[in-house]
Amino acid sequence: MPHRRHELARRARSGELHRLLPGVYAPSDGLDWRLAAVGVWNPDAVLCGAAAARLTYAPQRAVPVIEVAVRTVARVPGYRFTRRSIAPEYAIRRDGLRLTAPA
Repeated sequence: MPHRRHELARRARSGELHRLLPGVYAPSDGLDWRLAAVGVWNPDAVLCGAAAARLTYAPQRAVPVIEVAVRTVARVPGYRFTRRSIAPEYAIRRDGLRLTAPA
């Protein structure tokens, strides 16, 4: 595994990959990749706010910061992690991601 870590680090330094979240790399740091990274990083995380709206009823909605409800908070630019839980009846799954359901 150390070889893989070094390879990821090398590709990130070259700009070929972008580190989006701890342990999650993608070929782009675009919004769709950053949203998908949440589900890879923590399958129990729930996207909230503008990110959830964009993935449900408002596809053109701007997402200046990706809001995420989680049990373990991280500090990553472009994301706002909040330690909280979302009751199952208020969360839906869309394209492998958990997000708050529209009201």
